[in-house]
Amino acid sequence: QMIVGQPGKNTLFVQCANAGEKSNTIGIEVTIDTTDRIMDWVKDDSGLADPEKTHMTDRIRAAFKGHDEETNITQYRYILETSTPRQTVINWTASAYLDEDFHYITTDHTGAQLNLLNKTTYKFTAKAINIVGRESTEKQSNGILVDTSSNPPTCRNGIKDTTETDIDCRFIS
Repeated sequence: QMIVGQPGKNTLFVQCANAGEKSNTIGIEVTIDTTDRIMDWVKDDSGLADPEKTHMTDRIRAAFKGHDEETNITQYRYILETSTPRQTVINWTASAYLDEDFHYITTDHTGAQLNLLNKTTYKFTAKAINIVGRESTEKQSNGILVDTSSNPPTCRNGIKDTTETDIDCRFIS
């Protein structure tokens, strides 16, 4: 029987014995996590004048935020689906980012380039995972509509065009 200490980081001391011989005692650090992981929000805003629409079919923006009172969130996993009918576009994938900022996602779970359909609403579902692998409940974004007719002019489209030195003409070359 093993008695483990309080929630949080603990050190277990272990010594092996065989035929009267004993090894050196070593410490093994373990984390006992009894708190819930919380997925605070999942966002899919386009960053444009109408944040609920995007004109792009080869990328989609997302941001995730979760927390755990006892341990750190070390990963977000997400899935992207069409709203109606519900079809998986990106199956459960680990996000490359933990910074709660928006980032463009350009490939699906197999590495293939995204090819989003015009007049289709997409929703992200995400969950936060802590250092010991415990997952939060899932949270879903409110959805974003792909509308290729809503293509804003250069310098207002949320991407760095070939004539720009930064996104949306901040420094025109």
